[in-house]
Amino acid sequence: MLNLSSRKSKRKNSLIVVLCTAILVVICAFVLSVLALFSGDSGYRFFSVKRMDKRASAPKAIVNIDEGFAAEFIKNNLSDKKNDDGEFPVIYPTGEWLNSNTGAGGEIRDHILKETAMMGDDYFKNTLFLGDSRMVGLSMAFKDSEATFYAGVGLSVNQLNTKKIIGVGSETEYTVMEAIENDGKTYDRIYMMFGLNELGWGYPSVFIKSLSTAVVQLKELCPEAQICIISIMPVSAGAKVSGVSDGEAANAKIREYNSLMLELAAELDLWYLDAHSLFADETGMLPSDISGDGIHLGSSSNRELIKFIASHAFAP
Repeated sequence: MLNLSSRKSKRKNSLIVVLCTAILVVICAFVLSVLALFSGDSGYRFFSVKRMDKRASAPKAIVNIDEGFAAEFIKNNLSDKKNDDGEFPVIYPTGEWLNSNTGAGGEIRDHILKETAMMGDDYFKNTLFLGDSRMVGLSMAFKDSEATFYAGVGLSVNQLNTKKIIGVGSETEYTVMEAIENDGKTYDRIYMMFGLNELGWGYPSVFIKSLSTAVVQLKELCPEAQICIISIMPVSAGAKVSGVSDGEAANAKIREYNSLMLELAAELDLWYLDAHSLFADETGMLPSDISGDGIHLGSSSNRELIKFIASHAFAP
């Protein structure tokens, strides 16, 4: 005689096994995708994020930075620029700040981007963003624009010609410079965000040399584009930065790197965007409540950075 209850039990057990297996597969796929995102060897495909919402072009201060204070702050951290009397040289002349970003002058201050009218879709259509994990985070908040992002977690400026992180609709991978050379696009503006992964390097001069080498190559590949260096944003006190003892030491080095990048901007006729002062608190730290790990910005802070970029425009 057939044992119907036994057959039903077996069928029920088989269904449970199938269901558990399916759930396990979904969980594994999710974990692998998260690990791929934050792995230093992860790849990022060419992509142009969607259009930004139309924004009014009327001059409106979304984020108001005291640029005089920012310049003074950077000047006072030129630790290796003291004269024989132990004083810092006066490199920021007094006078009115320029009100436009149409052409940089010879003074260092002239290369710091000033507040402009808020830019919209067209400004970002031919704009390229290069950088590390912080730039990856910015790209996620920038999902409504046509800007192009070539960025990777763990990417440093000396890897733009060596680390293959980008593919174009196939298994073929490219370095950032190879991608720029082969993507068929013409860029009006290029923003660079590097320095975080380079804080553990022994000599700041090595970072600046690598950055300047990258700038020269970008000018060769994109002769019509103007280039902007985004300053390194601070980290929180408890942040764990590779190669640096603690958050305070990291921020001291960040200020040193930023001062050198500002000088480089003047030397190579680049723009400099002071994102550091945008987020630094009164102690020079990144407020812990706007970052989950003390290093990377949350989505709302990344949107604030987008507004800052859009309201400090250049090369219209």
